[in-house]
Amino acid sequence: MACFDNYITISEDVAVSRSGLYAVDLPGIDTDLLTGIAKSTNDNYNDIWNTIYKRAKRGLVSDVAKQLQSKFHVDLKLVSRETSKFKDDYNTGSSLAGVTLEFDLPKYAKVHIISIGVNSQSAYTGAQIKVYEDDVDGELLDTISADLSAGKNTINVDTDYEVDKLFVAYNPSTYSFKHTENREYATPYDSYNNITCNFCFDDYGIRGFVVQINGGGLNVKYVIYCSAEKFVCENIKLFEDALLYKIGQEITRERRLGERLNEFTVMTKERWDELYNDYTAQYQQYIMNTLGSVNIPEDRVCYSCKNTVTTETLLP
Repeated sequence: MACFDNYITISEDVAVSRSGLYAVDLPGIDTDLLTGIAKSTNDNYNDIWNTIYKRAKRGLVSDVAKQLQSKFHVDLKLVSRETSKFKDDYNTGSSLAGVTLEFDLPKYAKVHIISIGVNSQSAYTGAQIKVYEDDVDGELLDTISADLSAGKNTINVDTDYEVDKLFVAYNPSTYSFKHTENREYATPYDSYNNITCNFCFDDYGIRGFVVQINGGGLNVKYVIYCSAEKFVCENIKLFEDALLYKIGQEITRERRLGERLNEFTVMTKERWDELYNDYTAQYQQYIMNTLGSVNIPEDRVCYSCKNTVTTETLLP
């Protein structure tokens, strides 16, 4: 969640925040508190903050996802497929080979590559597979390294991508993998053959293309899903106050329930209840204010309204 990086920080003395908001703006929070949480353990001051901030971010995204489901029809999983099946012969080409995946992604959708399958002629140490945007001349998004044995291998990737076209590639002059062809599913196709699949699916208005490049050699297992995290990130300004009070919640929980206790962190149950309840009430109010009136016309695929209300004025 890079969009959250330094969006809210502990204090201006520690790091300037992008939003202009700081944890010390909250009532009952100061830098001595976080220092105190770290003092009684070997934890680094920044490590404590990073843990609290991570929990707050994840909690905010989870709560937003839940609230969106109450107002919108949320299609969490749009497509889940594998690209290829293996042939009997090995790819002996010299140009980068693999598979391209191209989609018309909705605004708040992501492509998540789960794994990449190969059928290798030999064992390799540190074999590399590269992921480009568009094609070999596009931006290099990832380099995936794995040790391979002879035969079938599954390389776990578990990475999100937010571009419409991916080229997942390897060098067949370095690694000898079996050729692949397109995997066919029992769904209508606009145009299909073993190499090129145009409109491999056309569900929800998401058109897909899968093309085996230079003989292929990779089976990419992927899912296209609607991401509440992406929705929050691209509208983060709307959630800044909610995030601030979610941080307050997490600091208070750590202060009360964690094992990092000393003179700066011990509090009475009454004081804990007072702060926690105040942070929770403020957090819930900010979430309600934001999502209660939100409309998402820019993405009718991931988030379509459950109810459409119209009004008519009847003149006498």
